[in-house]
Amino acid sequence: MATPLSARGHAPPRSLHSIHTHHQKYLASGGVRKTAQQFYNCICEPIFDIPTEQICPPGLHITMGIFTKLFELFEDFCHSLDLELAFYHTEVDQSRYSLYSQELQRLHQYKVELQEAKQSESVLQQLTTYMAVLIGESNPLTADLLHQSANTSKIVKQLETKIAASTAVVTREFPLNEGPFVKELDMALQSIGVHRQQYFGGTFVDEAQVHELEQSVQEFMELFRTNFPKDTIPIKMHMVEDHAVQWARSTHVGFGLLGEQGAESVHAKFNNLARAYSAIKGKVHQLKCIVAEHLVSIAPHNVAAIPPPKKRKK
Repeated sequence: MATPLSARGHAPPRSLHSIHTHHQKYLASGGVRKTAQQFYNCICEPIFDIPTEQICPPGLHITMGIFTKLFELFEDFCHSLDLELAFYHTEVDQSRYSLYSQELQRLHQYKVELQEAKQSESVLQQLTTYMAVLIGESNPLTADLLHQSANTSKIVKQLETKIAASTAVVTREFPLNEGPFVKELDMALQSIGVHRQQYFGGTFVDEAQVHELEQSVQEFMELFRTNFPKDTIPIKMHMVEDHAVQWARSTHVGFGLLGEQGAESVHAKFNNLARAYSAIKGKVHQLKCIVAEHLVSIAPHNVAAIPPPKKRKK
């Protein structure tokens, strides 16, 4: 993904057939997670046979992820300017700065690993939930997913502990938010007045707007690669560069109409219900109670269709 799209061209689009094929090759190779990238990360069969061309890019998560990425890069750059300013006006112990630089590199690596681990954890948790409901908690596939999910959660906790310790060292040596450049970053961003464009909403878009989106994406990716040549291209930027324009051109619909915002609101409700029913024993029984409660909340008339319990004979 470090190579611009104009130089490498679009990769063959995924399809249900290609996903099934790559998954079978992954299993045939031994199903080792470290080799998943060789098989386009098709570690599981598709849960639902939905054609890939009908799947809308997740506009909400794309915009949030890219903004967070850029903000962290801006913040790091401002912090480096603050350090240069401090070195220029004061005498800084080189041994302290060497310790800081090494720890900062470790912290950056930990954050990259944590982001990848959290993405894997989220996918595994969702897959485990679906499999537990569809094929049962005792099924070998569900049990394997539960094991992988538990191991990934352990890795996430370990990385969070390392990040906390590393952050303590970094902020002790040179506090991040005390420099003048970092302090001015928020005000500078507010003065720009960045807002989501119409193609991230629920409106229909014409070919001129799609072309505008394509030009903007090309300029943005060129700017990013020029100014941050050593930084990796996150998956959300890849989705914008390789898939967003194709989706907008093929459907002429903004991402908001068929995106994940509605599902995210339902996800939040399910999280609240999960906390309420967390004391119930048995994952499957717990999930059934959550689904039943949600059904009553969105369609209360269905309660009348439930037959009353039979009275026991005395």
